[in-house]
Amino acid sequence: MAKSRRKACSPCVKAKRHCDLRIPQCRRCSVRGFECLYGAGAVPQDQSGPDYPFTNDELLFNFSSLDGPILPDPGALNRSDQLLIALGPVHPNSGGLTQGGHLATPSTLDYDSYTEIPLLSTSESNRQPDVAPSGATFDAAVLQLYVSEVKKWLQQWVTKGSNPFIHPQLYYENFPSEIQDAYSCCSIYSTKNSKNQRTVLRIIEQKVAILMGIHHQQPPPPQPQRQEQQQQQQQFPPTLSLSQHLTRVQCLLIYQIIRLFDSDIRQQSLAEQDAPILNAWILEMWDSLMKSGLDVYHSDSSNPSSSSSTSGQTQKKQRDPHSQASPATNWKEWVLVESVRRTLITAHGITGVYDTMKLGITVCPGGESFIASAAVWDAPSAYRWEKVWQERERRYLISKDSLPLLVCQARASDVDEFGKVLLMLLHSGETVEKWIAETGNGRGWNGLMLGV
Repeated sequence: MAKSRRKACSPCVKAKRHCDLRIPQCRRCSVRGFECLYGAGAVPQDQSGPDYPFTNDELLFNFSSLDGPILPDPGALNRSDQLLIALGPVHPNSGGLTQGGHLATPSTLDYDSYTEIPLLSTSESNRQPDVAPSGATFDAAVLQLYVSEVKKWLQQWVTKGSNPFIHPQLYYENFPSEIQDAYSCCSIYSTKNSKNQRTVLRIIEQKVAILMGIHHQQPPPPQPQRQEQQQQQQQFPPTLSLSQHLTRVQCLLIYQIIRLFDSDIRQQSLAEQDAPILNAWILEMWDSLMKSGLDVYHSDSSNPSSSSSTSGQTQKKQRDPHSQASPATNWKEWVLVESVRRTLITAHGITGVYDTMKLGITVCPGGESFIASAAVWDAPSAYRWEKVWQERERRYLISKDSLPLLVCQARASDVDEFGKVLLMLLHSGETVEKWIAETGNGRGWNGLMLGV
């Protein structure tokens, strides 16, 4: 027998607002504390993939609505099912990550259990989609600060030619047209105001469409746009190199950062639609890295989606990074590999923060490592890079699990901005503030703004 169609609940009908038809309460009634009443003949609707379109009367980052949310089915996050992890709700006045209700500090922190979050299987998460999970508590102000810092990185790329996930040497010799478009959009977006925002956002939409047209199936565009896409499509062969994988991921990541955190509801919705594409491109980029044999500078070979990747079987034999090639070659390889890792971590961070802000839950894709040393990342030449690289104690090979150890084992002045921002997000804010103030060579926290 066919299911009868359920109509919107009474409060949504009365307010003439969209109703997502969730049971026992729709999201709008849950957020606003209304009594959610459906028609007497309502039949429960399949909850496998609910959508949460934005409405004008619901601000995206209204943190007061995230206390005790009704959690959606994890499939609504548009991420790989194998990566599902539940985090605790966001509390506007919490003091950062806590343990047992107490502020975590270097002296009391249990590093083995601090960042460990229980992994939920697909079947388990589907059985209990509406139970608020236990887990870490994130300070809403810290999440917003992380977003502000990452948005500053885009402006930094425009003004300085680099940022914490785009190395100054990455596009020094080859500057693909796709990344040029992303650079132009960052520059244009920095001028956005109430009078020109429609024009600015239309330009960004067009550049995203061009990027998708090159790498993703889409309906045929209008004739002038089709010619432009055909010209740019010649740049990428069917099988991409690692640098080409990185280019397209960085382009889409930049557009996602702009659109997800813009006040325009349409841009947020478009970015959400493109999130699965970015995730797929990231997995392909990581597989390409594992197959390249270039990843000799990091001790881990973990994949952001271990169950969906074949990199473990196809990874080439790795060589000693200093056994054959010249310092210049080694430096170029490291810049590429480190940029891949930092781009991946940034994409996961933005996705996790956005989902936590909006839904109260997110996914944990794993803890890929990176080099947190400011001296290594900022080295201006191959000679300087090789010299500081050989000082093993100053490399600071860091993963998500070992990140808090930086506060105990390194000076803030020796850690680059990328590591500091991640510390701010994943560690106690007061502890990191004190660490930067005391060991940052006078470069203090400056009101929680790290890029000083």
